[in-house]
Amino acid sequence: MSKFTLAVYDDSPVYVNRFLAFIKSTLNLPFQVIGFTSPYTLESFLSGNVVNILLLSVKDATESDNAGVYQDYYANSSIKRIVMLGEQQELENQTDYIFKYQSMRSICEKLLLIYRSTPGTAQAAQAGVNILGVYTLQAPEKRIRFALSLSKSASLLPPVLFIEPDRFSGLAELLGEASGKTLSDAIFTYITAPAELSRTLQGAVISDGGVDILSGLAGLDDMAEIDSFKWSDFINALADAGGYSSIVLDIPDSLPDLEACFNLCGKIYLCGGADGDPLSECRRREFSRYFESRGRGDVLKKLRVADAKKAEE
Repeated sequence: MSKFTLAVYDDSPVYVNRFLAFIKSTLNLPFQVIGFTSPYTLESFLSGNVVNILLLSVKDATESDNAGVYQDYYANSSIKRIVMLGEQQELENQTDYIFKYQSMRSICEKLLLIYRSTPGTAQAAQAGVNILGVYTLQAPEKRIRFALSLSKSASLLPPVLFIEPDRFSGLAELLGEASGKTLSDAIFTYITAPAELSRTLQGAVISDGGVDILSGLAGLDDMAEIDSFKWSDFINALADAGGYSSIVLDIPDSLPDLEACFNLCGKIYLCGGADGDPLSECRRREFSRYFESRGRGDVLKKLRVADAKKAEE
């Protein structure tokens, strides 16, 4: 099977080299990434190779002397998908795009999300696991209680795993049960001895109402031991180790990369503040504007308003 290939094209060698240097020094992506600054070298590559995703500068594709050449790429069977790269005002008429001037990590997060959604890749469709996230713009108690209720919802296909990474969730004391191991143990087993993850999971979860709960961090920074680009692999490994069909992920602000968590989830339940509270409404709008400004309409489409009564249905 040929290796999945992502190609980035921009007429700026500085930008392309910076992009490739970041990937080489920081990430271990599950696909090949190559860069081009000339349409002729890209065409030469396409004559004998397939590009699964072409990240193409919108300015080069529409305004340069070679614009006609770039338009031909849409009819080229060697290019499976084109994602436009540019500034916000340049992308108004595009449907598949990434903002150019943001952190390289944010760009790569979006590319990894696109890769995972591509049919035929090892991580496509999250291995069939239904992953739901719960986030809050107010006090964490409501978020944790809602996430626990959501885990017990009859609408979720069992078995269900509820992952609680909040260091001070209070769940073990609330439920009157403590396990010998914790989420921290699962993290370090995944890193050092992944074949033993099933055994560790058995000793780490506590059960409540038919739901397995994995919580407890020995150290405040333990979640950071797994690079955010690997969180999807970690969640899928937990699902495989425990045979889970559904996973509910509580998302506290203390996590090192919230956007990576949002990328994982098929739905995100947003626990807002009190209805009619002007500050709560302002926070909701600010939350939406943040993702709109980053070209992340896909995240906003996942949002659901947390309703405690519906969560229990």
